[in-house]
Amino acid sequence: MGIFQKGAKNAISKPDLPLYVDSLLDAADLSGVPESDPETLITHPVEYGIDKAIELLHKLPQENSALVVTVVRETLQSANIDVELVVSDAQTKTRRMQEKVAELSSEIAVLKTQIAQKEAEIVQTEAARKETQRVQDLLQQPQQPPQATKSAVVPLNSANR
Repeated sequence: MGIFQKGAKNAISKPDLPLYVDSLLDAADLSGVPESDPETLITHPVEYGIDKAIELLHKLPQENSALVVTVVRETLQSANIDVELVVSDAQTKTRRMQEKVAELSSEIAVLKTQIAQKEAEIVQTEAARKETQRVQDLLQQPQQPPQATKSAVVPLNSANR
């Protein structure tokens, strides 16, 4: 939609925006959407978990953190947000992250074992390659006629005498 774009041809001016939103709502089919109960909104606020608390604390000053945390706790409680639920969410998230770290560490251990096996296989293959190359080199040497030694040669005639 062009209503939020600067300089758009069909841009809606600020005074006309509420009327435009009302016209969109009137045109929308809201038959499947249940009516909101104001009491439910008060007793069941939008979920506020540890991720939002982390985001909030990152935006606040880091000096005098005890005071900042006290103000945040009081503010959350005044907004009907149960701080204990946020703490419980933090504990759940911490447990999930610990499980993930354990899982990743286990995967790394398996990979390290596989690496050690592959390194041993490389050593064995390299030794076999060197032996194969040595024999190949011997077999490729030019063939030289065998040299006879005097003690090894026995004349045929001397054996019959």
